[in-house]
Amino acid sequence: MMRTRLRQWANGCFTACSSMTIVLLAGALLVFLVPMLSRGATAVFFRSTVEFAKMQADVFKRDGGAALQERTARTDAARAEVFKLLERFSLGIDTA
Repeated sequence: MMRTRLRQWANGCFTACSSMTIVLLAGALLVFLVPMLSRGATAVFFRSTVEFAKMQADVFKRDGGAALQERTARTDAARAEVFKLLERFSLGIDTA
């Protein structure tokens, strides 16, 4: 009688541990897969970049207008800052 209760208790503990392991593994898998899938989806479904908008304007003989020029200016300003940072970084590691 006592052995049966002990086995049933051990069986319940083992089942609970197994279930928790599956839940934790699924959670860990989601932690890694969700960001990968969301970022990967932006490679397929993306809003046009400045270069894409310029290409569309050139290919379809459309005038980009002031909105495209403003967007290009903002992009160039942001890129200039990044290029300055990269230049400062490369000066720090250039030993020649």
